[in-house]
Amino acid sequence: PVRDVSFQCQGMVAQDGHAYLNRTWRYVAKRDRRLKSTFGVFGFKPAILRSNVSVARWPEGLDDYPPDYPADCAAPSEKVSLDEALRRGDLPMISMGRFGELHHDSYSANPSDSAIVAMLGCATKSIKLCLQDLGPLAFSLPTGLVACPGLSWPEDYLRAIGESIYKRGVHVHIVLSMPNSVPAHLSGKDASYGNGWTCEDAASEIIKRIKADYPEADEECLGGLVTLNLKMAYMHTTAGPADWKECDGKSGNHAKFFVIDDAAFYIGSQNLY
Repeated sequence: PVRDVSFQCQGMVAQDGHAYLNRTWRYVAKRDRRLKSTFGVFGFKPAILRSNVSVARWPEGLDDYPPDYPADCAAPSEKVSLDEALRRGDLPMISMGRFGELHHDSYSANPSDSAIVAMLGCATKSIKLCLQDLGPLAFSLPTGLVACPGLSWPEDYLRAIGESIYKRGVHVHIVLSMPNSVPAHLSGKDASYGNGWTCEDAASEIIKRIKADYPEADEECLGGLVTLNLKMAYMHTTAGPADWKECDGKSGNHAKFFVIDDAAFYIGSQNLY
């Protein structure tokens, strides 16, 4: 099995989710039709596209694309104070997403990136992250693991984490998938929940980011600070890296979950790598 975290919500954040999926499916339909248009009567006509999509349907007989969530189903937003919302048992939430190629303005295309950096940068006591990985997709060479072309470690996130440790003494706890986690008896082509990086690799990148941002940092002091404030571990079960002793696979961690100061949390589908 694969470990994950999900939640159910209602209210305006749920409406935002429907609006986001409307936009996403319109993009999928547009790209899917464009790809189909490259197949003419005389065979394939080459086309250079910045992004492609493919759509699978199950069970057979479904429409090509789901219908839009109708805008008139959206309930009007009721403005209440934070105290009143908490008294009702409601939790204040901010909906965020990554539009990427869907957005016309690259500067504002990915507000969730900025929000995650802001959350990490606001920590004063603790940062607790449960993630699949921090390092990018990679491949192995005789000399070691190498990031795939065009990919790199998430500099902004590492900077925010490093600053929290170095400047504010924040305690950081990170749980990752085992390197190259492939559950059960599947193959890496079927399911891979770890990009190959170790906890030592991730810790090293955080330390390198601190040293790059604060070259005046004393080596001995920094080493002691990181030893005390940075804790990293792999996802384990009672049977070790797998769920059953007779299974050779490694249990995957597919969560994208973190808590700041035990007060604010993020649950989402956005990997930090």
